[in-house]
Amino acid sequence: MLDIEITEKVDAQVWNNLVRSVPEGTIFQTTYWADYLVNTGYCKPLFLIARENQKYKGILLFWIELLNTRTRCYRKSFRILEFFSKKLKIKIGNWMFGPLMLDKKESVLVLKKILIEVNKFAKENNLVVIRNLAEPLDYTLRPPDKNVNEAYFSSEYKEKLKATVFLNLSRDIDSMWGGLKKKVREDVNKAKKHHITIGFIEKEELDTYKKLIIENTERVATEFPPYYPDDNMWSALKKEENCLEVIAIKQENKIIGAKGILEFNGIIFQIASCQSNGSYLNKMNVNDLMTWEVIRWGCNNNKRIYDLTGIPESPKNTKEKNLRHYKKKWSDNVIIYNGYERICRKNTGAVINLLKKLI
Repeated sequence: MLDIEITEKVDAQVWNNLVRSVPEGTIFQTTYWADYLVNTGYCKPLFLIARENQKYKGILLFWIELLNTRTRCYRKSFRILEFFSKKLKIKIGNWMFGPLMLDKKESVLVLKKILIEVNKFAKENNLVVIRNLAEPLDYTLRPPDKNVNEAYFSSEYKEKLKATVFLNLSRDIDSMWGGLKKKVREDVNKAKKHHITIGFIEKEELDTYKKLIIENTERVATEFPPYYPDDNMWSALKKEENCLEVIAIKQENKIIGAKGILEFNGIIFQIASCQSNGSYLNKMNVNDLMTWEVIRWGCNNNKRIYDLTGIPESPKNTKEKNLRHYKKKWSDNVIIYNGYERICRKNTGAVINLLKKLI
């Protein structure tokens, strides 16, 4: 009989080894990410374990999150929206790249059981919506499993196609460099001519990094990243495995570009990539150089995959087209995967749809 347990505490070493035991296991299903969620102050992580005769069949880290203004954190006018969301007790469920199936032969059955229990939990805990869910990424580029899709649909989840670009880091550094397009190599080399230095930032420089993110988001008229390297993330992820680094480009000892990188199980995710207005206006190709430095770091440290974290599956405007073009110039490896959402309290659906656009 398949048993499901939902708990707030697990043995970190056992859990993280289970995440590492499957090739699709990422930082976002580890206890390290759970520690970061706790540190934010508005998330409560939960660990779901599917077992049969004490044998692990599947695991999932998911969390309850209070609707908040984290992507508008530098705009004081949005604080009133956060106030109302708390008054309305708007709690949402979330997970990233899960559940992880530890027994592939029974994955559909286990997934269906997990979804049933998550939906039951959502109802009992009065969650409004379970949103932004993402299934595990298969970097082998195998076709999607139709049975897995049916498992989600049978649980009344709404599907939204997503996409990401990745590089396979299994080759040596010279082969990686030679495999890049000529224009990309030229852009990287141009960036190196601006008398810059390249390295990882220290904790004391996180505030400077945040200011640079704000400068970047205001310039391109986009939202603040939902997750970025701050004190909370730094203290949670830079532990014994050191799952976080921030690579920075400096000119005259001033940071003009920075990119966070998360790593676990040989998979690198980039987050909160930004550059200063000066480097952008002077066309210094800072983003190209940072991306190449992540590739170089990954190859030199025996990492498997570098995920450039998301491209628009179907670009709707020039900004999205440019983002897709920039990331695809590094690799033709594009994964189309499913994101899911399920409204749990339909009577508040209209309010949720409004607040989602704002918060």
